Amino acid sequence: MKQLHTLMDRWWVDFRKWNPSADAVYQLLSAQEGTVTHDHIALRTFDDHTVHIDTVMAPLVAAGYVCRAEYVFPMTHVYSQHYEHDDATLPKVFISQLEARHFSQELQMTLTRLIDQIPREILGTWDFFTTARPWKTSFAVYETLKKESEYAAWVSAFGFQPTHFAVRMNAFVQYNELTTLNSFLKKHGFVPSTTGGEIQGSPDVFLEQSSLKAAETMVEFSDGTYPIPGTFYEFAKRYSMPGGTLFNGFITASAENLF
Repeated sequence: MKQLHTLMDRWWVDFRKWNPSADAVYQLLSAQEGTVTHDHIALRTFDDHTVHIDTVMAPLVAAGYVCRAEYVFPMTHVYSQHYEHDDATLPKVFISQLEARHFSQELQMTLTRLIDQIPREILGTWDFFTTARPWKTSFAVYETLKKESEYAAWVSAFGFQPTHFAVRMNAFVQYNELTTLNSFLKKHGFVPSTTGGEIQGSPDVFLEQSSLKAAETMVEFSDGTYPIPGTFYEFAKRYSMPGGTLFNGFITASAENLF
């Protein structure tokens, strides 16, 4: 469990370094609400057997995370699962993988060349997470991948760090409605994402989400340093289903917009 908490803490520290606006919002909401906890984090990977979901999640599963549901996104050729831990202080993990077989041979070969750079002895271990991007690549490769899959391009640039952290809004008192929260954040100069609408989901599907626009991040490639869209901060409000149980899953129609 110590390794698990250490990893979560490091992911959060690194996330705030990549995305200073997320840190600013976290501090702002902490001052307003007292406590800010995270509903979930999101990870990305590929369907190659060396880095597929089961391999990446192996250390977290050994530390108590359990798969609760799976999701399919046919438009973007992404498959995902979400995991939960008995320790309610730990965020859910929403992890997805790109089904590369649906893309060109060029894209598949490019991903293979990246994956082949990963030391085999760290696969499926805690050491796998030590380096967020365990390969060298160029901006030219990023641009080529982006023509077919923004998902593949993002992972090529950022590796296996979380794409986003999501704030759990249910415990908020002042800003427990997304419309109110978004207005508050815009008033303080933050820019919400409008991809697929400013608010995704609804009480009818038991989950509402919104997020800040992805931060532009300077990324070092082998052929130079370039600004590209990076991580983003999300906000999630969950509703009770008939019977009173809080919905803990995810809505594919909303998540599809992220890929």
